[in-house]
Amino acid sequence: MNGPGIPATSRRRQASRPGVLLGSRLLVLTVIMALAACAQSTEGARGPALTDGPTNTEGATTLRTPVPVVAGRPNQFEHQQRTFVDRVRKTPAGHPSGGSTPPAEKPSRTLVTEIYYPVSPGPRPLIMFSHGLGGHPSKFTKLFSVWAAAGYVVVAPAFPLTNSDVPGWLADGFDLWDQPRDISFVLDQVLAASTTPGDPLEGRVDPARLGAAGLSLGGATTFALGFNPCCRDDRFRAVEILSGAMLPMPDAYTFEVSVPVLIIHGDKDASLPYSGAVQAFGLAKPPKYLVTLIGGTHAPPYEDEPSPHDELVERATVDFWDAYLAGETDRLAELERDAAVDGLSGIQAG
Repeated sequence: MNGPGIPATSRRRQASRPGVLLGSRLLVLTVIMALAACAQSTEGARGPALTDGPTNTEGATTLRTPVPVVAGRPNQFEHQQRTFVDRVRKTPAGHPSGGSTPPAEKPSRTLVTEIYYPVSPGPRPLIMFSHGLGGHPSKFTKLFSVWAAAGYVVVAPAFPLTNSDVPGWLADGFDLWDQPRDISFVLDQVLAASTTPGDPLEGRVDPARLGAAGLSLGGATTFALGFNPCCRDDRFRAVEILSGAMLPMPDAYTFEVSVPVLIIHGDKDASLPYSGAVQAFGLAKPPKYLVTLIGGTHAPPYEDEPSPHDELVERATVDFWDAYLAGETDRLAELERDAAVDGLSGIQAG
């Protein structure tokens, strides 16, 4: 899809990147070299490419009444792939790594995006997901399927420089600064599709019930969407940070705005220290939750690779979405139970 850029109606600031911030970008690059571990899991199958779709809301349909989420589970769901192109922003040239030939600079940003959505009528809550450095949406088919079966629309773009298909992705983590705006751009396109007659997504997304989540470098992307003035998108009502970190961004992080946040992190994470999750939990305003995965490593608890923490991560993340996107506040008691498994996990709430 050839997108029109970032509509004026989007509620976020463009991140400026003057030369004086070069040092911060170099710091980002230094920090994220440790994230190579999140590319080690097996990739799943990918869906067929669909490149047609709307870029505006002309002829938009009237939004239907939001449907209950918890009732009717499990939901049957569809999976498709769409390609969105932001022609306003460039993709910088990649950096050489491991003898690979890095991608050249491009005048636009192409975002191949996986979309999972319940077959039954909407509109339903939507979750935007950000993968890690050397990650890919195809590595999360199990988690996305659980969320879709629970009644959520899931949208996950492959970032132009940091996904596992890009030669030399290990050296391209500097593109973190553009990834929050990639998420906001793709969200614009999906919301437009939901109001376009005849589109497969017509009427399926409730724009008032939006969440964001991400793993590792994608967790840093999500932190920025929720808590950094550079790229905060206030359309998101709740966020989930999976083994993420508050990596350097153009502006300092601020927690003046209360956004419900679920932080999940393994205490044996060798890529991003567990202490960073504890720090972020301490800074965030309520409602906030920190789930500690006992013996948990970096990516396996969330990607398709089997992990002893798989089931509790699936249950806890759905409980949180139910409470803060679906409005089912009784699910908070379920979250407290599901995230506290003897020998596997514990939970703190604030």
